[in-house]
Amino acid sequence: MTSLATAMAMCTLLFTGTVSSLLQQYISKQGVDPSAQVSLWMQYIAQAGFAHLILWRQFSQGVKPVSLTTKQRTLTWVMGGFHVSGFLAIIPAVNLIGIALWSIIYSSGLIVSAVFSRMILRKAPSTQQLVGITVTSLGLAHRGYTTMQDASAGNLEGDSSSLILGVLYSLLTTVCFSSVPIVVELINFRLPASKSVPSNQISAASSRVGLTVMTIYMLVYTFPNWNSLVTSPLQVNGVAVSEAALSYMANMALYVWHNTMYMEVTRLAGAVGNGLVNSVRSAVVVLAGVLLYCREDMPSLCLNEAKAISVTLVVLGGLIYTTGPPAMYVGAQNEGISKKKK
Repeated sequence: MTSLATAMAMCTLLFTGTVSSLLQQYISKQGVDPSAQVSLWMQYIAQAGFAHLILWRQFSQGVKPVSLTTKQRTLTWVMGGFHVSGFLAIIPAVNLIGIALWSIIYSSGLIVSAVFSRMILRKAPSTQQLVGITVTSLGLAHRGYTTMQDASAGNLEGDSSSLILGVLYSLLTTVCFSSVPIVVELINFRLPASKSVPSNQISAASSRVGLTVMTIYMLVYTFPNWNSLVTSPLQVNGVAVSEAALSYMANMALYVWHNTMYMEVTRLAGAVGNGLVNSVRSAVVVLAGVLLYCREDMPSLCLNEAKAISVTLVVLGGLIYTTGPPAMYVGAQNEGISKKKK
């Protein structure tokens, strides 16, 4: 049974993830060229700064960081690579197919995590988890089919090639972010609590990768073209610099909170817990998008029967999956061991 601490962490992650998605949508409407990646760069500044501040505070209190092995250090770099790659793919994906459809595809991370767990961590899903995966797959397949029908009928903004490219970007995001909790588990794979690497230390190490990549990107591309990418679009859309700065600062603070809860849910519930949150978030984002952005000239952002069915199936599959018996390590029954996230 899910503990109160785990349930609270998952609910908080759901809240921060939903608000973050909507805030990103709001920022995108201010007009700043998405290729500038200003928001992502500032997110990594906030994440790295907060994580290292925590480490410094702990060190000043006599708590030294855990000494990483070569394998653990390499895995933190891999995690950072997955993290920044996933984020880089979000903006073009959302711009091409919209936040609602992106969220539906992203919720398939539940399936990707189950496959990766089986292949990499050697964990076999239970029967109920397999049922959940099947139900989620049906919801995603139904949504994909109806979306392609809409594209053929001309009911989606953009053309079929934009839709396909947006789906590919969304799948890249899904694979990258689904890999993060798997890598976190590998870092502390079957280690006792006394020797495991704390979440904030993992976050600090991985954020350095993302911050390095994005700082190079900003120096090479964004800063030299700042006027055309940032200043002029804000002026054209009538957005004051103070308004834009406030929204970016709010996004930085929200991202730190969201990343902290993401690592906490990964520690408490692993990829399973994150899979549930992503599935439920897809429904919340769709419904919030309907309330905020639905209008006659943007039918793809409005609620219809097909979207309601797919969202219901995706969320139901996530609930079935995460409330079932935990996955077992292959051979665990013979060895007399199993692993449960508390």
